[in-house]
Amino acid sequence: MATGRSYFKFTKLVDEDEEKVFEENSDVEENRFDDDDDDLKNKFPCITVEPVVLLFYMAYSMTSTMRTEYVTMRIYKEYNIHNDLNLNLDPWKDDCDIPINASVSAIAKMENAQADASYWLLIYNLVQIFPAMIVSPLIGSWSDRAGRKKAMLLPTIGYLIGISIWLAVVYYSLPKSYLTIAHFIMGSFGDFPTLLAVCNAYMCDIATHQSRTYRMIILGIVIEFTTGVSQVAIGFSIFYSGFTAPFWFIIAAIATAIIYIIFFIKESNLKAGEEPTSFFSASQFDAIYALFANAESKKRSQLVSYLVVLSVHMMILHSTYLLVLLFVLSPPLCWTSIIVGFYVACSLLLGSVGTMVGGKICSGMTDDLSIAQVGIWSSLIGLTFTAFGDSSFVLFIAATLGSFRFLTSPSMRSSLSKLANENEQGAIMACAGCVESLGNLIGPSLFNLIYSLTLDYFRGLVFLVMAALYVPISVLVTFYQWSDWIKSAPPSVDKQDNDDKDKK
Repeated sequence: MATGRSYFKFTKLVDEDEEKVFEENSDVEENRFDDDDDDLKNKFPCITVEPVVLLFYMAYSMTSTMRTEYVTMRIYKEYNIHNDLNLNLDPWKDDCDIPINASVSAIAKMENAQADASYWLLIYNLVQIFPAMIVSPLIGSWSDRAGRKKAMLLPTIGYLIGISIWLAVVYYSLPKSYLTIAHFIMGSFGDFPTLLAVCNAYMCDIATHQSRTYRMIILGIVIEFTTGVSQVAIGFSIFYSGFTAPFWFIIAAIATAIIYIIFFIKESNLKAGEEPTSFFSASQFDAIYALFANAESKKRSQLVSYLVVLSVHMMILHSTYLLVLLFVLSPPLCWTSIIVGFYVACSLLLGSVGTMVGGKICSGMTDDLSIAQVGIWSSLIGLTFTAFGDSSFVLFIAATLGSFRFLTSPSMRSSLSKLANENEQGAIMACAGCVESLGNLIGPSLFNLIYSLTLDYFRGLVFLVMAALYVPISVLVTFYQWSDWIKSAPPSVDKQDNDDKDKK
């Protein structure tokens, strides 16, 4: 343990009612916002961290798309694929089939190029996600004492450095291995899951229990809307102006986000900076450990269960669009890149509308877990329709039925935040970001493997597997809904009579 005052102090185990329990002696954050102090919380403006999320995720989603397209096109150029197969590069035309007169060697070369591209994309993904999984909980816990603004600046600065390296590689045609440095830097500074975790912790600081879920839903809507618009724009931008101009735009967006954080965001953690804080101090790990070890058994099981639900949901969500793209680019659909762009935009914008309407209605009528159930079953039904989508009409219907799928993650984050103390919001949101990164790591690899193994039998089977995974997490959420209902139900008349007799 570090010297000096520890953020969390644990005493030895004591015997009480024949059970081993932890005694916590933690310093209460007197200056932190109280849930009952609505007047103080209402002094914050209606718009706070939403522009940061919008600008950062616009850059994040555009980079994800351009990474795949740039690496694939560069490797195809190295293999001289387009000349050998004479593929049509017009985005408005259908070019998913390899020409009939293509030679066996040319087809084998294309398969090797696809394998090479898949290898590089996997390397970039791993070197970015692994550091982020380690750093995210530390930054979240650190923000509880050092402040939310400083924690927001870390991932944005790291992303700006990484994108600058990307721009240099694209502009000067540097080796692809240099991009591993860019992605490692992005991950080492926390990446987007960390920024989202800190922004959610900021919302927990300034929002009351009643408005917290809806404020987190608004953040989700910002992400979905930004992704939908950017995916339509990026296809045209790459085709008509190449990759350099979009990367300059991304740098400008991240720089704007940094300026906004520094000059326009008001610090929500009033205790920030009152005591020296070291990023790698032992108290960092104390805060994360205490979140689980110092909780009651029931509360601990709830924390773990909610994190499992969030992890499974994000694992499926991160994998769905990748598999849908593989699904629609092959026969019998053979969509063009323009149709794909409009489908992704339509799906995300419908998700934004569904999240806004569903979140506004449900947040005033029911609890967080019920809102999560709406999102879970919307995802399940949408994936089931996608599995049997043999026409464009069915796939657009599936996207419509899945409009409420984005309700799950903000409602589960809100549920997690209500299980943590006010001085643990950064730590709990960082843990949520960590399991989201884990889902992003496991999901695409797992479901891509299932898709490739079942392609010859039923190519929509992977979507049915995804839908089936929602059943156990729905049951898990139902269990806690039932427990909360039992706990909040008024005592029966017989029980009250017995209690009165015992008192007499």
